Amino acid sequence: MNLDRILKRLPLSILAVMDLLHCITKAPRLLILTELLSVVSILAQQLVDISPKKGMVFPTSLFFIVLANSGERKSTVDKYLMKAIYEFAKNMYEAYKREYEEFKIGAELWEIKKNAIITALRKMSAQGSTEFSELDEKFKDHMRSKPMEPQSKRMLINDVSTAALKKMLIGHEVSLALMSDEAGSIFNGDLLKDSALFCSLWSNQPLIIDRVNNASSKIEGARLTMSLMIQPELFNAFNERNGETMRSSGFFSRVFFCQPESEIGKRYEYGLVTQHNMMPLDDFYATVHRLLALGEERVTRGDKRDVLTLSPDAEWLWLEKYNQIEAAMAKGQWLEEYTEFGSKFMEQATRLAAVLHVISHAQKIEPVVEKETMKTAIQLTELYFEHAMNLFKSSASFTLPDRRGAEVLLKWLYDNFNGMPIKKSTIRRCGPYSIRNQKGLAEAINILLAEEHIICFKKKQSISVILSYRKHPFLSNGLENPMVFKDISGPYGEPYYGSNISRFYSGRGGINLQNNTTVPSIEGLIDHDELGEQFYF
Repeated sequence: MNLDRILKRLPLSILAVMDLLHCITKAPRLLILTELLSVVSILAQQLVDISPKKGMVFPTSLFFIVLANSGERKSTVDKYLMKAIYEFAKNMYEAYKREYEEFKIGAELWEIKKNAIITALRKMSAQGSTEFSELDEKFKDHMRSKPMEPQSKRMLINDVSTAALKKMLIGHEVSLALMSDEAGSIFNGDLLKDSALFCSLWSNQPLIIDRVNNASSKIEGARLTMSLMIQPELFNAFNERNGETMRSSGFFSRVFFCQPESEIGKRYEYGLVTQHNMMPLDDFYATVHRLLALGEERVTRGDKRDVLTLSPDAEWLWLEKYNQIEAAMAKGQWLEEYTEFGSKFMEQATRLAAVLHVISHAQKIEPVVEKETMKTAIQLTELYFEHAMNLFKSSASFTLPDRRGAEVLLKWLYDNFNGMPIKKSTIRRCGPYSIRNQKGLAEAINILLAEEHIICFKKKQSISVILSYRKHPFLSNGLENPMVFKDISGPYGEPYYGSNISRFYSGRGGINLQNNTTVPSIEGLIDHDELGEQFYF
């Protein structure tokens, strides 16, 4: 998945901040984007959940692990993007300290009054008095008025024990962020070894914390965003020690992995950044402060998080991609060895869509996520997915197909041919420049055929391509696709579109029909004299 193509789809508010920080730091763009998304996740997780379809609700917390060498300016990027969060967290902690001081004073006064009432009760008892009713009620009222210790308002952690993290998560809808630009100590410690804790937090599953000398406590409604930056060799060492457990437990499948291409050796300076140039970053800081304040207000009021939904078009796109990923996890398909990642793909994409939606509608968070946002989130998830596959692939693993040519061809067919057939040779001569070469065009056609976007026909040595009625019942001119088959009877039936996609995606020589499957005739529905017979590469 090409990063530049995805960047063009991002909200302008994100692009402006990315461009500015890239100008200032010269850090890899993907590193900047990943850290930016983790910051927005901190904002979103306190405000919204998202429901891609009825009966399914996801938190908007995200987990990131960034692999980058020393000198890639991880700390510099973190300093800029986290500045507003650090300030807000500091103010929260100062407010907590003031509340705690008031609590201590109130607790001492309460204890003094309690002892006074107890002394009075004992004195009356020693005197043989039986008139305790007034003091009884006074004591009961006093016990009910015991000051409550304020909940810690810490929101950032960078190195903590498992026990301490669990303690911080106890309370009313706690929202935390585990952030570190140098996470080597975290990976070398014991925190991540409790993978069940992180999996439960990511999935919003309640947890009961049992203590030897205290009553059990419950973690419920808590949210945790995680962004850990680490040098590749340190992560590889961690993976060798714990990788099998982390993967089998489901922890790795809940993480967006990112290993951006190094910028070292290409970081030339061309001018100074003026104060005027800093406006996108200043606007971003203001947005961060405002959304964090909204989240705190929501918790204080006791309101539930808003639940975002998908527009009808976005939901159709979600379902289409879900089915595509599900099919790819079957035996022999390209996700066969990555089923744990594939199973979390759509939830990851959905969470990412919510995060993009929040930053795109920061002034007023609309309740519905549109198709274009969902599409961008899917493409970003594919990008991070590729990074994960590269990290964990075996020698026998399939590779993720490059869909750039396929997407270019599909758009060109849709915009220019409106369901009319076009010869492959014509595409070579007149089609998009990037796929005029034989190999690129063949790969694009194979992918679109496997995904049922097109139908192919062959007459002698001439191959024609038509948009599939299944995926494109209506065309760019608003008319019905002439390939929409109706009233099919007799021996004909629908044409066969299924194909063994793994043979192409694994680079083993093209797409073939599934075993023992024949292609039904569609005589009478098309002009065979013009097009020839239905063809599969």
